Amino acid sequence: MRFTGKILKLLVGIGLVNYTIFVIFWQLKGTMNLNTRVARNQNNTALWKSNTSSTTLLTTTTTTTTLSTTTESVKDSKSYMNNVTTKRPEATYIIEPRDIVEPYQMSDYNFKCQNYKREKVFEPSWTMVIFVKSKASNFDRRKVIRSTWGKYKVVGSVRLEKVFVLGKVEETEIQTKIKLENETNGDMLQYTGPDDYRNMPLKISSAMQWAAHNLPPEFIYASTDDDFLLNFASALKLIQQRIETRQQTKKLNLTETLKSLPIYCLYYKGDKTKPERNKGNKYYISEKEYSTETYPPYCGGGFYTISVEMLRELHNLSRVTITLPMDDVWVTGLLRQKLGRGDDNIEIIQPPKPVPKNKIIWKHFWGDYGKKQKNIPKMLYDSWRAWEPEIASKPFCIR
Repeated sequence: MRFTGKILKLLVGIGLVNYTIFVIFWQLKGTMNLNTRVARNQNNTALWKSNTSSTTLLTTTTTTTTLSTTTESVKDSKSYMNNVTTKRPEATYIIEPRDIVEPYQMSDYNFKCQNYKREKVFEPSWTMVIFVKSKASNFDRRKVIRSTWGKYKVVGSVRLEKVFVLGKVEETEIQTKIKLENETNGDMLQYTGPDDYRNMPLKISSAMQWAAHNLPPEFIYASTDDDFLLNFASALKLIQQRIETRQQTKKLNLTETLKSLPIYCLYYKGDKTKPERNKGNKYYISEKEYSTETYPPYCGGGFYTISVEMLRELHNLSRVTITLPMDDVWVTGLLRQKLGRGDDNIEIIQPPKPVPKNKIIWKHFWGDYGKKQKNIPKMLYDSWRAWEPEIASKPFCIR
C-alpha cells in the first residue's frame, strides 16, 4: 500500500509538470499569433493608407503639363476603369459658339415658320444640341450641313441646335478661314488640342466639357460626325415616343424625365464587339491599349444622345480615366460602365423591322475611311433632298 501511494504521487507530479508545460506553450503560441495578427493589421493599415493617398491624389490633383494618355496594359473592362495617375486638365478653347443656350423666342422666328396653326405657336418642349465632330479643313461638309438639316431651328415641338467640334490647326490660312466661318455662323467649338483621329477622345471630351458647363441639365446632348446623315423627321418622332413612354412609366414630369434618360443609340448598338487587331485597320486597338476580348455595350459614333445630367458625370469620369482611340466605345461603353449602374442606361432606337428602304433613318458615308475618293458634300446634299419633303410636311422653323 505504501509503495502504491508513492507511485500515485509520482504520476500526479508528472501530470502537473506536463500541464504546466502545456499552459506555457499555449500562452507562447497565443502571443506569437497575436504578434502575427498585429503585424498583418499594421501592414494592411499601411497598404490602405497608401491606396487612400493615391485615390486622394486622383481626386484632388487638377493640373498637369500635357494632354498625353497612359499606355498601361488593360486586362479587362473593369481594370480599364482604373484612374490615371494624374487628373487630366480641363480643355481650353480658341473659338466657342454663341446663342446656343439663349432663351428661345418663337416670335423671333414666326416669319420663318411653316405649318404651325396660329393658336399652336408655342415654346419647344425640349432641346437637343448636336455636337458634330468635324476635321478643321472640312469647310465644304459644314457648309452643306448648314444648308440641309442644320438650317432647322425647330421641328415639331423640338428645338435643334448644332455645334461643330474642331481641333487646333497650325496652318495660319486655315485658322483664319475658321475664325471667319465662326464669325458668320457662331456654331463652332475649337479646342486647343490635336485634330487627328487617334486623339478623338480628347476632342469629344472637350465637347462634353463645354456642354457640361454651359447646357441646362434638361437639355439633350447629341454626338455625330460630318459624314453622317440622320432623317430628323423620323428620328425625332422615335425619340419623342421613348420620352413619352418613360414619362408615363416612371410617373415623372417632363423635366425629370429628360434628366433621367438613358443613352440612346440611333446608329447601332455594339454588343460583345471585338477590338480590331489588324494593324492596317483605321480602328486598330492593340492589346496593350485594351486586352479584353470584347467591348462593353456601346453606341456606334454615328449618332447617339445623352442627357446633360448624365453627361456631367461622364465628363468628370473622363478626366480620371485612360483614353481609348475608339471615342464612342470610350464614352458610351467604358465611361458609362464606370457609373456602376449596369447596362440598363443604354438603348437602341430604330424603326420597327423590317425597315423599308425609304424608311431608314440614317446614312453613313464613311468619308475618312478607305482609299477611294468620295464627294461627301454632294452625297450629303443629295440624300437630304430625298428626305426633306418629310420634314417639310411637319411644323418647322428655320434659322
